[in-house]
Amino acid sequence: MRGGCLEVGRWAGKEGVAHVILVKDWARFAGLQRLGNSLQIQGKRCDGMRKLFILGFVILASTLVPCSRAQTRRADNPSVADLREEAKEKEAKQDELVNLEKETARALQWNSGGLFRRIYGEDFTAILPTGQILDKAEWISAIENTSNKYKSFVASDIRVRMFEESAVVTCLWSATGTNNGHAFSRQYRVTHVYVYGQRGWQAVASQETLLPG
Repeated sequence: MRGGCLEVGRWAGKEGVAHVILVKDWARFAGLQRLGNSLQIQGKRCDGMRKLFILGFVILASTLVPCSRAQTRRADNPSVADLREEAKEKEAKQDELVNLEKETARALQWNSGGLFRRIYGEDFTAILPTGQILDKAEWISAIENTSNKYKSFVASDIRVRMFEESAVVTCLWSATGTNNGHAFSRQYRVTHVYVYGQRGWQAVASQETLLPG
């Protein structure tokens, strides 16, 4: 059989006939030998690169796992400093809500709608003591066009309950003034619902209950 740089020959001897491989083209045979050696070296290099990559991945994973465990421990067991910072932030948000309730009372006293344009959300809904429902625009219009002339308007007994990024605030409104020349003195129990976002606290709902007397 003949082909390439090798061929198969026959050798006859006393013990019988044997088939042997003869090199026909030494130059081509040497070239094939060098190519085989080169491929073997490249294979070893690739194997080495794979081992190096695996080693690097293991090292990286070993550095990330303690970090993630530490973060989990901090979340499950916050430090005293973390708790103090959280309490301080919560207190600041509560104070802001109390101030908003007081500012709301002042805005109502002066029949001014500017504050409500700023701190009331676009989907704000108000429920009046009569059961009437107003949206933001209707509420502001009612404030600015009311026939009530207030002598005083005070928000007291302000209570804040926070739920992460939302809050429910209740308070007592005490108002005195006149309506078409007739004096009045009224008190309301009011509930406001706030949501905290990029613009700070925004009121999204309110309900007023007129107290007897």
